[in-house]
Amino acid sequence: MRFAPLALVLLLAVFACDHPTPPEPGAYTPGGPFDTAVPRQLTFSPGPDLSPAWLPDGSGIVYQFATIGRPDGDRCLGILPAAGGSLRAEICNTRVKSEDSTDAYGSPAVSAGGRLLYTRASDFWRFHNAAPAYQSIVVAPLTTPLLVDSVQSLPYAVVPSGTMHYGIDQVRWLGDSAVIYVAERVIYGTCGRCQDTLRTGIELARMDLSASPGSVTPIPGTDTASSVALGAGDTIYYTVVGDTKIHRRLLNSGDTATVWAFDSIARDVQVRGAKLYAVVGGRVAYQHDVALGPLQFDSGGTIHAVNLATGTDSAMVNELMLFRHIALSPDGRRIVAEGYSLRTASPVPDLWLLDAP
Repeated sequence: MRFAPLALVLLLAVFACDHPTPPEPGAYTPGGPFDTAVPRQLTFSPGPDLSPAWLPDGSGIVYQFATIGRPDGDRCLGILPAAGGSLRAEICNTRVKSEDSTDAYGSPAVSAGGRLLYTRASDFWRFHNAAPAYQSIVVAPLTTPLLVDSVQSLPYAVVPSGTMHYGIDQVRWLGDSAVIYVAERVIYGTCGRCQDTLRTGIELARMDLSASPGSVTPIPGTDTASSVALGAGDTIYYTVVGDTKIHRRLLNSGDTATVWAFDSIARDVQVRGAKLYAVVGGRVAYQHDVALGPLQFDSGGTIHAVNLATGTDSAMVNELMLFRHIALSPDGRRIVAEGYSLRTASPVPDLWLLDAP
């Protein structure tokens, strides 16, 4: 009997060793979308999610998001799976010495060859809604997005006209060595209705990226352009601020025609074959300021789907949402867009996925 205490200790030790191994630390976030419904909300951040663009193979969506809870107020680029879910990548300035400044990355676009173009803005005193001290347009491999080549500073003057371009948007790759985009005027909260950054189109421009700095060529006859889309061959489609029309232009010849007219201001044109999509009406206003020139204020509208072959137009009405900055998937089946709730006067945009009719 004097051995019983020792046996009991050994028995307890055996059962103690039989416990399952605890899981290793890790990021246990969902890999796929939260649901499969369409329309589908893709982002849920309390900060704005902006400027979505598809990867060329349709496998993902690159966009700008605001960091929350970080004192520097950075805006980064993220890559989502095409159907939604957890971020596949975050492109941010994470260097320790950058924590006392704000860095904002925006206007992303990826070429078929895997080149990522985006803008970088920074200021040593956390500019938030004030003008940044430094801005540039950069290009990098998508696989190493922070190893950039700076191709143009912002703002820049167009030669020989001297016209100033302060920002770029709606970037479309022409092959792998040039882009076409909307050159913009950017106002940082200095006009009566500009509570945040206001961007208004100046004209369309082409930038050759085969050398640095990238040489810029304005597209004649596209004054106050607000959006641009690529068509077949050398065809582009575009809108202008305060206007209801969709214009088609052949880049080589310069021939221009109006292909569609809506009942309200049109912008954010997208085209695949005979299908044309645009944002129309909604919370949009146009005015010509004596000092600042043409200005367009935009908090979203209704997406319209036009069949140019049959001449039909269908409005994708959503009673709870307005949309902006739509991007059509490479296969033409899905649209990703900034979504603005109609329930609030100053909504914070999230990204939404919709079927393209």
